Amino acid sequence: MASQEADELLHDREGARDQMNEQLSQAILGNTGGDEVDKLLYKLCFGHTSPELAAADLFILASSSSDANSIVSNLSDQILSLACDYPFLQPHLAGLIKAILLASPSEALTLEVRTLFAKEFSITTGDYAQSNHGLLFEPRHRTRVRIQEHINLHRLFARLLGEVPDEGLVHIEDAFYIISTALEDHPESHNAPNIDIPAAAQYMIWAGKVFLKGCREGDDRSDVDDTISNRPIWRTRGLLWTGKLGLSMDRWGFWKTRFMNVKTGTEEVLASTKEAATLAVRAMDLAEKTQP
Repeated sequence: MASQEADELLHDREGARDQMNEQLSQAILGNTGGDEVDKLLYKLCFGHTSPELAAADLFILASSSSDANSIVSNLSDQILSLACDYPFLQPHLAGLIKAILLASPSEALTLEVRTLFAKEFSITTGDYAQSNHGLLFEPRHRTRVRIQEHINLHRLFARLLGEVPDEGLVHIEDAFYIISTALEDHPESHNAPNIDIPAAAQYMIWAGKVFLKGCREGDDRSDVDDTISNRPIWRTRGLLWTGKLGLSMDRWGFWKTRFMNVKTGTEEVLASTKEAATLAVRAMDLAEKTQP
């Protein structure tokens, strides 16, 4: 009997695995088997190739095409779509992006494709982020799936900020805005902790050291004209933050306290929101201990 139950459990697991693989294959390749970009991503996501080899394949593919823009644009769309729908693929996807950006520009074409990718990916991420953020202001769009896509999107952005902070794909200013909406009662907040807190927490979980470095170095903007039209959006502040504009250790401490309040408070939030806040606090503690 025990052996039969074990066989049935193994069969169920194999069935679930095959179903997931089929679903993922369908998402990447579609019904027609996909184009060359789709096949490149399929091999990467299923572990058949490395991010570095996939990046090299991209450069070869772009060099032999008369429309490199379409190839790079398609790749950017696919990366963001997969990152939102299948967050467990993000290590592969972030690895590919990093490999593209850090590839040695030994040939003019490599540099050209790398620059083109950075441009197209930045445009695509901007469109994704603005559309998603805007839709969530309307309660009818606050479905579980859309909220999770929003969180997953900022998880990818935070990964990139943490791994390639100097490449300009994700700006700390934009991340600052997400944190302000969640923790400082920014005027453009969704006023929905289960949306804003987990999204902001990603930047501490994946890029906490980047923020800590900036806060320790300081970026006092108290001399800047305090009007929205005369300053980048990140220099604004939420109603709860009454200190100086810009990055500082005081502001870092304020954010940490706010995350701790979500973690231990009595406010009615989802368990997943409390977990995200808990991880953010742990990440901030770890950054403080390990960041030189």
